[in-house]
Amino acid sequence: MRIAVLGATGRTGRHVVRHAIDAGHSVNALFRDPTAAPPAHPNLRAVTGLATDRAAVVEVLSDADAAISALGPRGGGQPVPLCATASGHVIEIASGRTGFRYVVISAAGVKGPPDTTPFLARLPSRIIRALLGTTYLDKDAEAAVLAGSSVEWVLIRPPGLTDGPPRGNVKSDATRATGGRISRDDLARFAVMMTTDPTYVRQSPFVAG
Repeated sequence: MRIAVLGATGRTGRHVVRHAIDAGHSVNALFRDPTAAPPAHPNLRAVTGLATDRAAVVEVLSDADAAISALGPRGGGQPVPLCATASGHVIEIASGRTGFRYVVISAAGVKGPPDTTPFLARLPSRIIRALLGTTYLDKDAEAAVLAGSSVEWVLIRPPGLTDGPPRGNVKSDATRATGGRISRDDLARFAVMMTTDPTYVRQSPFVAG
């Protein structure tokens, strides 16, 4: 299948691109900076542009059977909500495509999806949410965009991310946080799996390493 990747330049997005190619998929990857693209690969098509630019999203979604958003906060602030705007474009463009799957990497503290995690276990994500402010408002809006759409989607809620080696085993639960940390490598592999796995369609699983 062909997978479009938004946020391919980022620390998690680079792992997403690699895992998708390693799994035998073709990848359309959206890069803000063309110099940040990985070495040429026969199964990789690099698209230069911003995820908030509808025309760039149209191009990266061309012929795609699924998409993964690894978009996240970056310094300097955003003139428009990055994640909600980009996901709005994806939903609009992909609506009507039979079997299209959209996988979004979000955050454990996002509001909207069901959360049965005990109160004390929620405190770390609440503290992080308070510190990041508008980033979480953007993620909340993105979750609302998905919930109101007709596209098949999976919104992944990871806890703290590490750049350490993969453990190769991801714990997941639809409504309850399952642990405290996960490597970006393991998270990316899980995201690629969700483009074909039906377990969490239109759900928001928590994940942990």
